[in-house]
Amino acid sequence: KVAALKGLLAQLVVVDLSQGDITGRYAAIAGYSKRNGLNVGDNDCWIAATAAAANAWLLTVDKDFDRLPAESLNRIVIDPVLGS
Repeated sequence: KVAALKGLLAQLVVVDLSQGDITGRYAAIAGYSKRNGLNVGDNDCWIAATAAAANAWLLTVDKDFDRLPAESLNRIVIDPVLGS
């Protein structure tokens, strides 16, 4: 199990906080959420901003990010029951 976990962790993207414009993306996403009454949480805004700034795919098991405009980030929703 440890080897499998290490293998998965090795595939993750590590984002340098100085990469891209994470704070600018956060401001845009959080502002959009607030203006449109979407109630996207701060943590989700930071996650979305980081993925967008890194031009990375965001993998999630919930649909919280569906409230954000599709063009703001690349995302894939994984069904936790089906695993896809």
